[in-house]
Amino acid sequence: MKRAVLIGNGVTSQLIDDYKDYNMIKKVKDQIGDMYYEIDNLLTPFRNLKIKDESSICKVLSELNIERHHYQRYFVEQNLLEELNNKHICALETLLKVAHLFNHIKKFDYDFIKSVANDVYYNCGKNGIDNINAKNFSIEYFTNFINDFDYVFTTNFDSILDDVYKKEVFHLHGGFHYRKFREPNGAIFITKDKTKIAIEDAYLIWGRNHREKESQTKGGFSFPISFPFCSGSSILDEYFDALKNDDFEELHIWGYSGLNDNHINQQISANSRIKKIYCYVSPDCIVSEEIFRKMNKLYNPKNNHKIIIKSWEEIWEKFKTTKI
Repeated sequence: MKRAVLIGNGVTSQLIDDYKDYNMIKKVKDQIGDMYYEIDNLLTPFRNLKIKDESSICKVLSELNIERHHYQRYFVEQNLLEELNNKHICALETLLKVAHLFNHIKKFDYDFIKSVANDVYYNCGKNGIDNINAKNFSIEYFTNFINDFDYVFTTNFDSILDDVYKKEVFHLHGGFHYRKFREPNGAIFITKDKTKIAIEDAYLIWGRNHREKESQTKGGFSFPISFPFCSGSSILDEYFDALKNDDFEELHIWGYSGLNDNHINQQISANSRIKKIYCYVSPDCIVSEEIFRKMNKLYNPKNNHKIIIKSWEEIWEKFKTTKI
């Protein structure tokens, strides 16, 4: 029986303190300065609402000359509703979402924010297994656990998994070993190098929603084109194809929320070979009907799979150097 695991930044943030949201956003603020506060303040009218329901939010949107359908697109699909519970923006991609929502008010430098996000995530090169600072954590146990899977998928850019997994880690959104380039004839390629690429050349995918991210995973061509014609290719396309079509009966989802990444969730839903999906969540949620419905909606809308909810503590307990 083949097994796969999909790992998100919720894991990296527990292993290296610099990847916790508040540490990353602090570094972003240091680099983009007033732009952070300008973007953050745009959510103030929504945060100040006593009742943050669709009617109230759409009223504010209308006052700001933003069409009603943006409620569903940004506040529901892109999870800005949850962000309204925070006093300030505390996640990198939320900056991109808000900057784009209000681009009719001010044209923020979207590409600059992405370049800063790349630099922050690179973390001066301290992004591998040797940089783990979690207490009471066994790298040996972690290594054995990861290598027990036949496939390892991740949305993370760091090198922790690559440092311990004996086969290839499938980075669905690129990373420090990936580059994108365009040939003179218009062919676009996304490739992977064995060694790390300079941060200014490395290909990392950030985006406000799944559509924007998905578009960045593609190879192909762009105009102008010339002969001899070649359509290009993307190693990321191969990873998505593996997630959708390869033969593994179990998929374990750990540290990955599924929000804002429906292009990934759709591949999981479409793979009829997956029999069981193990979703590791907060211990407080494992008996919640709401979390079960949420996981089914994200990964199992066609009812192809059996969803099993487990506490993420079941995994973290495996890596403790001392047992209580």
